[in-house]
Amino acid sequence: MQEEYIGRVVYSKAGRDKGKALIIVGSTNDQYLLVADGDLRKIESPKKKNIKHLNFSKLTADNVTAYFKRGEVPPNHVIRKTLIALLEKEK
Repeated sequence: MQEEYIGRVVYSKAGRDKGKALIIVGSTNDQYLLVADGDLRKIESPKKKNIKHLNFSKLTADNVTAYFKRGEVPPNHVIRKTLIALLEKEK
């Protein structure tokens, strides 16, 4: 699993979610990552996205990463609020 990607904020380059900000919550193999936003794409059913279809930002959701390091799954409201706060800070 690509642990260094967990918690990174990415933007979708393709698909119906094009331009949307998402947080990486896992990976399936070296080519696909699992992303969620806590709103339309919940942590229970993350979207499988090809790495080629993602733009990586320099932002990292540290509190989401902390959940995974503890062996827990972050709740959707934490993902949603963290993503909103990070995007506001980036402006």
